[in-house]
Amino acid sequence: MHMEAIASLSKETIARSTWQNFDAKNERKRLEEKPRDTFLKDEKGQLIRDKQDRPMVKPTIQVVHERMSRRPFIAYERFDTFDYVDYGRIYYDNNKKVDGEGSTLESARTEADKKAKLARRAEKRAKRLKEKEESRKK
Repeated sequence: MHMEAIASLSKETIARSTWQNFDAKNERKRLEEKPRDTFLKDEKGQLIRDKQDRPMVKPTIQVVHERMSRRPFIAYERFDTFDYVDYGRIYYDNNKKVDGEGSTLESARTEADKKAKLARRAEKRAKRLKEKEESRKK
């Protein structure tokens, strides 16, 4: 289903799924550390490069559909959204305000910082609960 969706994407949709320059640059840096599923490859599995000899990033919509196609359907509560949107930088909305909306860099950063703080707090709470449980067993 998802692979069929990729094949039927319009040129306009693909055009809206381009990466911002700083985002693509960040993704290429991540590629130096470990393989990424965000780059175009040829039939032999080799990275396709642009005129500046940089690995070419896939359209973001292609990345997401490919990731979705690799796993079965799961309930929303168990869906690991962060893993599916893990590309580039986390501090902005790639919407580019094409629909008149979208987030500014500062509001997206503030929201990302809030989510990170909540995640750290939840990790600490889980660690304390685990420690309490282990101490009860002793």
